[in-house]
Amino acid sequence: MKKNNNRIYRIYYSLISISIILGLTMLFSCKPEDENPITITSLVVSNDSPESGETITVTINAEDEDERELSYDFWAKDANDQDISTFGIITPSENTANWTAPLTGGDYTIYGKAYADDDSDTDSKDIVVLDSSQPVVLIVYPDDGGAVEVYNHPQFTFTAYHSNGIKTSEGDYLIEFKEGDNPIDVTNIDFESSVNKNYTCTFDADLDGTSGNCSISVQVESILNAKSEITTVNFTVEGASQDY
Repeated sequence: MKKNNNRIYRIYYSLISISIILGLTMLFSCKPEDENPITITSLVVSNDSPESGETITVTINAEDEDERELSYDFWAKDANDQDISTFGIITPSENTANWTAPLTGGDYTIYGKAYADDDSDTDSKDIVVLDSSQPVVLIVYPDDGGAVEVYNHPQFTFTAYHSNGIKTSEGDYLIEFKEGDNPIDVTNIDFESSVNKNYTCTFDADLDGTSGNCSISVQVESILNAKSEITTVNFTVEGASQDY
């Protein structure tokens, strides 16, 4: 009988130990029921279209029903998701930061984070940094001083860049093809753009009966109405025929 009692006591104490362990595990692994999540109600910027080098103010408005002391972080990324906080300078103070826009215009995102203990909330705001500089144009084909063989059915190409993008609607750009002083029709104009605002334009020209000295001149305009310099290449057209 004594053996049975000892066995019962051992089982009893084992069950109590397991219960205590389970209770402690739940206590330390679970969030208190009265702890409410931190919520950012707004991320406010003083200007979402600053010019290059301009300083704007970023403010995090956050709520915490548990009234904990909140901390704040700010950072920024470019259109390629690269952290550019060291270029777009961020100077934080409590829930507010000053952000100096990078010298390179384009699309950026500013992030704000409010946190306390293991709880946090993050919000973001898209920013367009305005760049008043002129677009840059490079005529890729033909080469300046080179020659164009008509029978190769050449396709002419230039690239254009501006950090805020360029206008590609008819009338917003100049593509002028001349044989001496005589204009030549340009057709099949096609602009393609990449994420970083680099544009490639291809076009054809009616070279039927054309030969000798020719030129191509190109000018583009940025979204902000800044015009590029007129870029010109001079070349010769060879192998022209009426059957082209």
